[in-house]
Amino acid sequence: MNSNIPLNTFRDPHILDFLGLQNTYLENDLEQAILRELETSILKLGKGFGFLQGQKRMIIDCEDFYLDLLFYNRSLKRLGAIELKSGKFEAKHKGQMEL
Repeated sequence: MNSNIPLNTFRDPHILDFLGLQNTYLENDLEQAILRELETSILKLGKGFGFLQGQKRMIIDCEDFYLDLLFYNRSLKRLGAIELKSGKFEAKHKGQMEL
């Protein structure tokens, strides 16, 4: 196992009923609902934690990639990335995060 990757990098699916979304929604709807909740939560977290950007553009080998949510903790000096998927987990999703 690569010791540079934290053990809890990939988490199980979560129940997101608290977002108040209907049974059918787009990935963008999910992202916007999470951002609304995060804005409220970040204000409660205190110093050092902040939301950097949604749909963060990254250029790798002259190709555009977009990360759904990007955070930074100034105290830990670490980035946190969240990639949202509304369907069933696929192996390519894990590869996308490792990219």
